[in-house]
Amino acid sequence: MTAKARSLATGSAAIVLCLALAACGGGGSGGGGDWSPPSGSGNWHTLDYSGNFNSTLANQIRNSARYQFVDYDLGGFIGHPYTAARLHIAMSAGLTGKRPNGQGHWVHVVDEGFRKTHEVFAGTVFNTAYDPAAPAHHGTHVASLIGANAGEMMGVAPDVRLVLTSGNFNPDYLAQATLHAANLGAVAQNNSWGYNKRAALGGGELLISEVQDRMATHNVSAATALKHFYGSDTVHWNSYIAALDQFQNNGVIVWALSNDETLNDPHDADATAGFAVLFPQLSESYITVANALVNYDGNLNITAIDRLSSICGATAQHCITADGTTWAASAVGNNTYASGTGTSYAAPIVTGSVALLAEAFPNLSPRDWTRRLLASANMDIPGFSSDGTVNFGNGIVKSYDWEFGHGFLDVAAALSPIGNVSYLSNGSTIETAERHLVDNTLLRGSSAFGDGLARGLSDVDMVVYDDLNGDFALSAFDLSLGNMVTSSRSSVATSRAIPRITPVSNTNAIIDRGSWGLDQLQSSESVEMGNWSFGISAVDGHEFLQDSLGLSSENVAGSSVLSFAQDTSAVVSRYNFEGGAVETFGFIGTHSETLDGSLSGIGGVLSLDFDPVTIKFGATRLAEQGAFLGMTANGGFGAPADTAISTFSLSASTELSQAIALFGGIEYGIAAGGAGTGLLASVDEASFTGYQLGLRFADLWADKDRLTFTLSQPLRVESGAMSFMVPHRDPDGNLTYERVDTTLQTSGRQVDLGLSYEFSPFEQSVLEFGFVYSADAGHIAGNEAAAVAAAFRHSY
Repeated sequence: MTAKARSLATGSAAIVLCLALAACGGGGSGGGGDWSPPSGSGNWHTLDYSGNFNSTLANQIRNSARYQFVDYDLGGFIGHPYTAARLHIAMSAGLTGKRPNGQGHWVHVVDEGFRKTHEVFAGTVFNTAYDPAAPAHHGTHVASLIGANAGEMMGVAPDVRLVLTSGNFNPDYLAQATLHAANLGAVAQNNSWGYNKRAALGGGELLISEVQDRMATHNVSAATALKHFYGSDTVHWNSYIAALDQFQNNGVIVWALSNDETLNDPHDADATAGFAVLFPQLSESYITVANALVNYDGNLNITAIDRLSSICGATAQHCITADGTTWAASAVGNNTYASGTGTSYAAPIVTGSVALLAEAFPNLSPRDWTRRLLASANMDIPGFSSDGTVNFGNGIVKSYDWEFGHGFLDVAAALSPIGNVSYLSNGSTIETAERHLVDNTLLRGSSAFGDGLARGLSDVDMVVYDDLNGDFALSAFDLSLGNMVTSSRSSVATSRAIPRITPVSNTNAIIDRGSWGLDQLQSSESVEMGNWSFGISAVDGHEFLQDSLGLSSENVAGSSVLSFAQDTSAVVSRYNFEGGAVETFGFIGTHSETLDGSLSGIGGVLSLDFDPVTIKFGATRLAEQGAFLGMTANGGFGAPADTAISTFSLSASTELSQAIALFGGIEYGIAAGGAGTGLLASVDEASFTGYQLGLRFADLWADKDRLTFTLSQPLRVESGAMSFMVPHRDPDGNLTYERVDTTLQTSGRQVDLGLSYEFSPFEQSVLEFGFVYSADAGHIAGNEAAAVAAAFRHSY
């Protein structure tokens, strides 16, 4: 049984490789370090503890000497094999091929032999249970592209550990070696080699079509057909295929296609790389790799491409293209290097990329890693045509091309969200959970929360999922602002990731809604019966009630929870007695913060007159629907459907003279929300306050004019807590929900200084001017705001 390497040439050692592994598929080999090209060659943090893609660091990596060393320009093509795959961007997130515990992932490399003492492997951990062969150039070059961590060059995944297999390509031996790697938990297997037909059959490359013809004409299995062409025994072939199938439980199988450029039948390919076609059970986590040279522009758009291998052909549905023209370690000495090109050297770039995905997405399966690499491959390359499609699920349908497969490798895209990004809730598996698009999911606090909601959520990371079920992290802080852009920090400290979804915030815009109240127009009717009086306000009842409680004035309209009501109808009764009065009221209105909400309630006011001081004691009981103190949610989040609110108020006023009055009022309340829905598990009790203090002058410059100064605090949440249910998946797609608690505390306390003046320019008309300055505007420390307003009212 003979096998062949999948490199076209690798310096002088390529001769050894060809002698050891039969023939170098389709390409010529050069000696003495010279190389001649073969004829015809010419696009919201996965879960991790690192950070986002970092453009500055990416450029530093790209320009570093060890990164640049790998580049081998050929035939007018100057594209770097790593840069073409946007590997430097992936590396900028700190991905190096590690497990969550900090150890390197195992990667299985099957090849002719390895120089393990080479300087590029100074920090590499090896497992050599199935590696008896002497050092060889081809295997050393391949392994260094995957995991070089020192010396002159940079590997794709420098922290991986390597399981090495060499010396024997019999299927029974490879079955044992593959199971050994699978038991270690290897996340990828690199195969930069292929079988030749038995010498008795003329040797040379075996095609998928030949195997299929043998199966059909002799009514035999694929394993028996391989026995005929390659030798060995059907049992051993079945064992090898079963071992590869088992390997897919933990890892992705990567296979280099033939380098024979004349293999261009779209319905065929070499049989070794085509195992997944002959044995469909292998197609779950299986990638074949073609080799091409590329040029790209300053934005890394591929502008030219030259294929140096066979087309993807019959393997196109699980095929990808990469640039395998590289400089890497050689077996001549411990510090020697050589250039070469071939699918042999394109495949390990894909294999190393699998290790990076395994680090970034430890909760995904090998099937998921495979789908991400294929679905994200760059189709925007010259000559790409849609010869078919693959449905990856959840609406992700990807075109493939007979020549280039799914396109050119794009590691950064594979690490980024693919398709829509959603929150999951109310399901036990990734498939059964409800999906809520991030764009349609919002948690927004009212002005009463200030930045308390954002501060409380700043350390809470929500897990979001793209359409290929990749788990990413989005800070819950983003939800409080309702913004999603292109990158985010990860939420699971045991993984490592990228795509990032980050907030765009403008906290200066979060200032109190209506800090001053110039609109006092009311539509009301009243009836008096002795000591009793009854009234109804059909439109502006909430303003009338705030006045009754002593919580609003010319410049103040937001110091009471009643300010959340609008279009309010109120019914009021009043009983006057010597030295005071008792008012009771009921009201119902729409909600100022949500179209679907409402605010209703009952209450009472005890007014005591201690001439010249009047003191009022108030109490209300309110039912808020569709919000929690004005906090609203939609999509995957649901605020409590009903919020019970109790308030207590104290106000006082006195006339210092016939033209001067002093007044003030304060409200304290408690809101109880209870259980939420979806990702918002519950909202605990929250306390809130609001107050005003004012001085009013009358008849200053005109009859019945009025000048008012106020000092006030709009409604502010003083304390509170809420809980979220954060979904986490395992590699099998099962979901568990973590309860995360957070408290609400604003960084500042808004204080408004208000000034207003009103007068009557003519009968039944009022013209009013107002100015308000806000310190710690929006209850955010350091924020300032100011506003000027004017109003004209005329009664008919």
